Amino acid sequence: QFLIFTCFTQTMNNISFTSRIRFTTRDDFNRSIGAIDKKNYVQSPWSLKEAVYAPSAYTKDISDCTTAAITDGQKVLLLHIDPNNPDNFPIDKVEEFIKEKIDLTNENLQGFILGGKYNNFLSPFSMFNFQWFEDFMNKFKIPTSKFEGGPFEHDVAYISSKDEFIVGSSAINPEHKKIFKNPEMILPKLFYKMELSKLDELTW
Repeated sequence: QFLIFTCFTQTMNNISFTSRIRFTTRDDFNRSIGAIDKKNYVQSPWSLKEAVYAPSAYTKDISDCTTAAITDGQKVLLLHIDPNNPDNFPIDKVEEFIKEKIDLTNENLQGFILGGKYNNFLSPFSMFNFQWFEDFMNKFKIPTSKFEGGPFEHDVAYISSKDEFIVGSSAINPEHKKIFKNPEMILPKLFYKMELSKLDELTW
């Protein structure tokens, strides 16, 4: 595996904040989401019905699924789309669902996408879904950080009071924070490809 690291240069007129993307262990992730209401948990069977639009939200066990989030810094729309759930077909219906929740002309929007697996025999639509969300964010000019592929499971949360995404990974242990100055140094082992938005920063 290898990592492609790029930054978006999109300029948004009204944005003056930087979102943090914090990578951590799954145990620390569980502690970090303790204050989030459990009704804001995007849970199985991971279709549009389970999506959450709230100031903070979280989801778990992302493997061949795709998790996507759009936030204006006040609330987040968090989706967890299972490529094998028939309720998620056709994937194009996701666009209308998002439009019902979010004003896509809002220049303060930021995006986040994580998941997908390449050449997954059991989930042939896995990367198709990930790439659909990429195209969607590009279509509406939403600056987006992307974490694509990889062999591990991840959990994702967004907390608006901190304007922070949290990624708990099965591949991260407490020693990594001591060995590596920042998570960028370990990400090649977690993901096939990554693109970091100019409006986001990585941190432990």
